[in-house]
Amino acid sequence: MAWPVTLNGRVYSADDFAGTAYVTGMPDAFEDFAAHAASIHSGLAEQAIDLTTVASERHATITLLVSSVTTVVAGSTVSVNKTFAPGQPIRVSHYTGATLDGFLDGTVTTYNPVTGSLEFYVGSRNKFSAAASYGGASDPWSISIGGIGDTAPLDPAGDYYTQLAADTKFLDASSNLSDVASTATVVSNLGITATVAELNDVCDISASGTFKNSHEHDSVYAKVFTGSTTPTATKAGDTWVNGSLISIATASGTGSWKQVFPAIYS
Repeated sequence: MAWPVTLNGRVYSADDFAGTAYVTGMPDAFEDFAAHAASIHSGLAEQAIDLTTVASERHATITLLVSSVTTVVAGSTVSVNKTFAPGQPIRVSHYTGATLDGFLDGTVTTYNPVTGSLEFYVGSRNKFSAAASYGGASDPWSISIGGIGDTAPLDPAGDYYTQLAADTKFLDASSNLSDVASTATVVSNLGITATVAELNDVCDISASGTFKNSHEHDSVYAKVFTGSTTPTATKAGDTWVNGSLISIATASGTGSWKQVFPAIYS
């Protein structure tokens, strides 16, 4: 470190720490260093911030003009001796007297030491009184390094869906699948080779009054008849169970039954 060094407005040289001078020089330097660090990492902004609107809620970006009493730039009083830097956590607070009305915690995204323009990303908002809602005239807000930063804010690109993205990506449960874009594609994805129309033709009882996938589907399935009254076979292969007697039809009609159990053949 080269001498001299200015801390909190006081100029220090090597003589302030030589010999026994450090006895007073060191404590003074520590005190001035603490005050200097607090000064360059704190400030004041005179502007309106409403703690009840979306403009100050989490994930909002707010631009402040850090002011001082030393320099005027483009007609505005600004600070040129602050060292806020991107990534620093800061707290922006409002007081009424000694009462803390509310504050914002966030992270510095940009800071221009020439103009005093400071942009920060809001991580959390705390409102303690009605006085914390400001929508009109500018009010003094203190800025200090610290707080909890942006608390790892969610990234809209990968951490959550907007309502539009969710509406596009997901089905609405209350629609009961009426919002499926293509029922034919759904059936295909389930591994079903039949078309929806074919499934309806086979399974829908409303068309014919008959469960087509049951034994009533006479053109495909053999039927099983029971009872002592001779039934009318629909086709060869129909089976008739009459107590312990089992017969199979060789053709349709009532005269084509052949008993197979017990084994009695005619």
